[in-house]
Amino acid sequence: MIIDAKVPTRGPNDLTLFVASDGVDSVKAVIAQEDEQTPQPIPLDSVGRNSAVNLQSIHIDGLVPATNYRILIWQNDSKNELRTSTLRKIESAHLFRFGILSDPHCSVRDDIGRGGRLFRYSFQLLETSLHQLHRKNVEFVAIPGDLVNSCVDEEIREAKRIIEVSPVPCRVLVGNHESRSKEFIEAFGLPTCGYYSFNHKSIHFICIHTKTPDDLLPDRAQYRWLINELAEHQDTTTIIFSHYCLGDVPYIAREKDCHVTNVKEISALLRSHPQVKAVFAGHKNMPSLRMDGHVAHVVCPQVVVYDTAYDVVDVHESGCMRRVFEIDELDLLWCSRELTVESNRVYRFGREEARNFVLDW
Repeated sequence: MIIDAKVPTRGPNDLTLFVASDGVDSVKAVIAQEDEQTPQPIPLDSVGRNSAVNLQSIHIDGLVPATNYRILIWQNDSKNELRTSTLRKIESAHLFRFGILSDPHCSVRDDIGRGGRLFRYSFQLLETSLHQLHRKNVEFVAIPGDLVNSCVDEEIREAKRIIEVSPVPCRVLVGNHESRSKEFIEAFGLPTCGYYSFNHKSIHFICIHTKTPDDLLPDRAQYRWLINELAEHQDTTTIIFSHYCLGDVPYIAREKDCHVTNVKEISALLRSHPQVKAVFAGHKNMPSLRMDGHVAHVVCPQVVVYDTAYDVVDVHESGCMRRVFEIDELDLLWCSRELTVESNRVYRFGREEARNFVLDW
């Protein structure tokens, strides 16, 4: 029987399927454009296993951009039909690619926490995900807060060791779980204030310090710094990283404590600067997208709990493409999924159009 079948990742020319089935009988699948009568078979290999469940991550390429597809997956009499579409292609020159590895929650705990948070495997997931992102040719990885879980010395030391030997450079931010922020900032060589900016090729990046949702209130030095930073780089395309959301994202409205306290004021500030194109945040970690004028407010998935994924962003001259990739360790993905309350699975997975999209600027 097919237990789970979904499309976690979409590109202009390819799709990735995730299929979980029980029993020993083989799974079969076909794909066709919406108006085609003769579907093409999908080769199914790369099978993992968790207990009695067969897990498959299936990459399909050679597809047509901006096209609707239907996919039929079956095992004996158990059938699932998926309808999806490829992303449209960005025609302008490709500049570079970066990754986002949000909320790793590296922990000394040797257990699996409430809701399927994989503390026992957290350091492993940080290390292997950085290598996976390196193989996807990202030029740097942003970690927008909650790199560590309790911020004790052992967590800081081990996370620092992994990042120091990472095959790809990392940009670390402070989140609410960096409770000993002074020690964390010193360990990772951040400015003492915790917030900073940098340029990568033709893009300006701003890294916000949000240990608490109050960290951008008007009486804070960071608020004044952000105003000056935006004014000084008004002619440079700008992307912002933050732990707490800087916009009101309705998809996560049922969550408390999801954005900065003065979210309306900060949203208005960003809207007043045409060079600001996107804000990538973590914290609540349900893949989300909300357009606020010209600013895309994006929430990134969490690598240590379902849907156990990370972001890859391709930057072009005229826009960017955001895609969400599940981790390669399908057995851990399934472990976290099984421990996630059933009613939360679809919610945490997010909407397809928010997981993978093209943003023009």
